[in-house]
Order: sequence, then structure tokens, then C-alpha cells
Amino acid sequence: GKRLVSSGDDHTVIVWDVTGGQPLQTLRGHAHAVVAGALVPGSDKLFTGGFDGEVLVWTRDTGLLGYLKVFVVEAFNLRRGDTLTGSMSNSRFVSVELGKGQRERTALRKGASPAWYEEFDFSVWDIDEQVFVQVFDWDKDEAHRFLGSLKVSLEELVFAEEGVTDKEFDLVDDEGDRGKATISLRFTYRSVASIGEATVFVERARNLPRMDTFGLSDPFCMVSLGKSEKQKTRVVKRNLNPEWNEEFVYNVEEGARELKLIIYDWNLTQEYDLIGQVIIPVENLISNPAIDEWYPLKSMDGASVARGELKVRIKFSAANERSEFATRFRRTPTTWPAFVRSDFNFYSPVGQVAFFGRILLRGKCGFCGQHRRDHENDLRCNLGTGNYVHSIDISHDGTLVAWGTGDGRIRVATVGSAERVGCWTAHAGPVLGLNFSRWDMRLLSWGVDYRHAKPSDLVRGAYVPKRAARTSGQDSINIVVETWYVGSLMEDRDRWIKRRA
Repeated sequence: GKRLVSSGDDHTVIVWDVTGGQPLQTLRGHAHAVVAGALVPGSDKLFTGGFDGEVLVWTRDTGLLGYLKVFVVEAFNLRRGDTLTGSMSNSRFVSVELGKGQRERTALRKGASPAWYEEFDFSVWDIDEQVFVQVFDWDKDEAHRFLGSLKVSLEELVFAEEGVTDKEFDLVDDEGDRGKATISLRFTYRSVASIGEATVFVERARNLPRMDTFGLSDPFCMVSLGKSEKQKTRVVKRNLNPEWNEEFVYNVEEGARELKLIIYDWNLTQEYDLIGQVIIPVENLISNPAIDEWYPLKSMDGASVARGELKVRIKFSAANERSEFATRFRRTPTTWPAFVRSDFNFYSPVGQVAFFGRILLRGKCGFCGQHRRDHENDLRCNLGTGNYVHSIDISHDGTLVAWGTGDGRIRVATVGSAERVGCWTAHAGPVLGLNFSRWDMRLLSWGVDYRHAKPSDLVRGAYVPKRAARTSGQDSINIVVETWYVGSLMEDRDRWIKRRA
């Protein structure tokens, strides 16, 4: 009860100290106005959503724990496809994911026992996460065929002897069974000691050179500190004096030597062109903990001065001052899109029928009364457009998160594993609010609809929609409240898990 979270049209989220009335931290990660947010009860996890169509997850920043190297060796006894019928391409790749968001992928290799010999680096922030490895058969239409998977607890890898785990793992198929397929992996964990925290605010650049043949430049800035993961600003199109105003927070580990900021020109069809870079030694951050300067850009080798300057603000806090920032939030690598294509596979809106994975349109829309062929997008009522996030709520036991979007849909997912468990077509227009019941698995939603509410239709202040005949004189745009039973989603999910087990 001592923290308050606010958001606004400036694309930021601010954490406030209620007792002192002072801002503790400004969270930057959204590309548009932030209009919804919710804290998970009993934990230090924050969900935010906005008009950029993304749901971001923020967790309490306890500092970087270490780095994990994953060396993908080879697989054995993978299922072969029939090249005559084209059921498989026999080109295999491995996807490695730590937590929800840090994801890497190998190159394609042929055969039932392909060898990759590729290594990937991951940053470890939470010891309770898992490493999720999946093997696929590549498909040119991105409908990759699943061949097997495995999950390894990060705690098991961290406390392994000398931090090294090298063995052959069994792959689990889509039915949850262990077959003959296996994969050889090598995990190496290295812990780090943090000497402090650096907050880097990339403000703007000026007088950049023209990099495009028939135009200006499309600059963005890549930021890295030591061996930590690289982060980058958004791309500012056709501008020689871009403004980013983006903040990045780094845990400075022992042995880190320099902060590197590199400005590139974005290209669609080829590698990015280097504009210039700024390198700041870590000892400069320690000796001068508050920096607000313009830096001239230099070439990649640092020997010559490039055209342009970069304005940055840097604040360094030593490790012994960490207690003052114990309530800081860190954005996890997870980014939940407000909309995914698979949403249409959960529940078809009223008036639609799914046939072999395709949506067949029929009849009139249950929301606006028009025939579905008259809708502009054929799938949704014209009243609800866009995937903007308008509302977010967390269940009172902290296990489920729900968010409503401008297309009238409600998505429900688990907080811990970020598993999508359901999607409802709730309203014709934006879902303006959500509220989980304190006593059971019901979810209350209110949003914009073409419906006419009469006093007899109100039950305890909530509008109960009736499938009655409409006339043009009755229909109007109203704020409609509906009740959803989330327990049915969880029951279906539990039955599916039992079948797999």
C-alpha cells in the first residue's frame, strides 16, 4: 500500500511513493500512450498495456545474477518426413528460450540426426525460470512442424557442479510421450557480482549525415554495457536530428570496461549502416556518477571523428546504495502482443463457423445487426477496430491476467508461465474495463456495444444482454456490462493437461 503506479500519453509509467509523494522510477518501454496497468497481488510483478498493442511485464529488479551459455550439439532419431508427399522438409532447427522473451534459433540442418554446434548467451535475472528447448521441421510458410521439446529448471543448471551440465536429453512429443528422439546440449552458468547500477537516458542526436541515396537517414541507437544484453531505441524515420528519449537500466558487473552507444541507419533489405559510436569507460561513470553531455560520434575503430553528436544522461549508483532502489522495476524480456493469429481458434464470434481452420461467414452480426459481408474486415464488427489495450486486470489469487482490446476481445493468460488459455469476443467496441470477482472465477467486463438497455434489463447495476429483436429506434451505442466464467477455461485446460499426462 506504499506504492502507486500512474501512466499517460507520454508513453511512460511512473512508480510513486505514496507516503512521500515522490516519483521513485520512470518506466519506459511502450511506443504509444499507456492506458492500463495492474499489479499482481502478493508479488512484485506489474503488467502495463497501451495503444502500441503490447502488454509489457515488469518485475522487481533484484539485479543480474549471471549468464548462461547454451551449446546445441546434435539430435538423434528425429522423425523423418516423406519427401514424395511433402509432409516434411527434413530441414531441422532448434529454438532455445529462457523464461518468456529471451529466444534464440539455430540454422537449418538436414536429416534425422542433424548437428548444429551453435552457442547462445542468455542473461539470468530470475532463478525460478526454465530453459525451454523445441525442435522443429522447417516450413516455408512458417507452419513449422513440431518434433519434440524439453524443459530444464534453471535452478538445476545454476547449482550444477562447476556450473556445467553436459548430457543427452529425451525429447517429449506433442502427446507428452517420450520417444526415441534425443538432443545433446551443454549448459554453462557463470555468476556475476554487481558493482552498481547505471541508468542510461538516450535523449537525441544532431547533425547526422545523410545515409540514404535518395533521402535522409533512419537512425536508431544500440546500447550495451560490458557483456550485458544489447538494447536499442526505436527507429526515427527520415530525420537527421532524431529524438528518442528512451531509458535503459544496466547492472554494472565486475570487469565491465565500457558503455557503448552505436548509432545505425536502418535499412529494410540489407545490413544496418554505421553512422558513429560513443564509448564511455566505466571508471568515468564511477568517478562522475551524474553525466549530462553532448558526445561527438567516432568511427568504429575510434581513430577518427564521425559527423554528428549524441546527447545522453547517465546516472550511476554504487552497489552499497542499492537499498535505496530496492523497489525498482525491471522490464522482463517478455512482450505479450495484444493480438495473435491463433486468437481466432479459441472462440468464433457470433455468426461465424470454423471449418478446417477457416472462418466461414454467415448470417447477421450479433452486435450491430448488419450482415457480416457488409463489415469492412469481415471478422469483426465495424464498431471495434484496432488491437489497442484498453484494460488489464489480475485475478485475486494472482494466477491469471486478462486484458481487453479495441477490437472487443478479452484475452486471458496465466501469470506464471504466460500461457494463453482463452480469448472471447466480448463487445462490438473497445473493452473499457475488466474486474475479477473476489469470490469465484467470474470476470466482469464493460465496453461499447450497439445495444439498448431498459430498466427491466438491469440486475444489480449490470446490464444482462438479451437476444431480442431490434428496431432502428431502439438500437444505440451503450456501455454494456457482461459477466464471464473464467473457470470453464481452466477446466478445459486441466482436462487437456490430464490427457497429455
